Amino acid sequence: LVSHSCIQDEVAIPQPWCNMVNVIWEKTSLLRFGFCVGAVCMARVPSRTLRDPNTLPLACGGLDEPDGSRSTVAEFGQDWFLSWNFFRRASAERERVYVDVGASLPFEYSNTVMLDRCLGWRGICIEPNPHIVSFLEAHRSCEVVRRCVADEPARGKPFSDRQGEVMFHAHCSPL
Repeated sequence: LVSHSCIQDEVAIPQPWCNMVNVIWEKTSLLRFGFCVGAVCMARVPSRTLRDPNTLPLACGGLDEPDGSRSTVAEFGQDWFLSWNFFRRASAERERVYVDVGASLPFEYSNTVMLDRCLGWRGICIEPNPHIVSFLEAHRSCEVVRRCVADEPARGKPFSDRQGEVMFHAHCSPL
């Protein structure tokens, strides 16, 4: 795994590709069995232990169970709640559509991935973070809208990390 284009003069460069390389490194067995020399990271692990960390296995059958909120990847079982309380007895003939505002990662804590992957719903994923958009486009079937949602239209709205450092700018539109 080579990440030399992600580092220049010992400073990390925020790019979607670099983010993907770093996530794969950190969330797999590569971190436990590997080492880095400069910008090149290496590990000797059996290929069967490698998997894409952004594709969690989904327990689709849990949406049909009374206690299925534990089988969902949504942070608080929102997808199960909707499915169980509003759609489980509804006709499957109608096409269902979801809108996920602030979609974030394609699987981890996603409120809509089970609607997408398990129930075949079409969707719109609104996500302004350019470091996450490529993951959504690669792993989800939703139409990804690279914007943020705000009361008023805004161009170049800054988004900061927890320390207050601006990480990216995005154009915002009213919903």
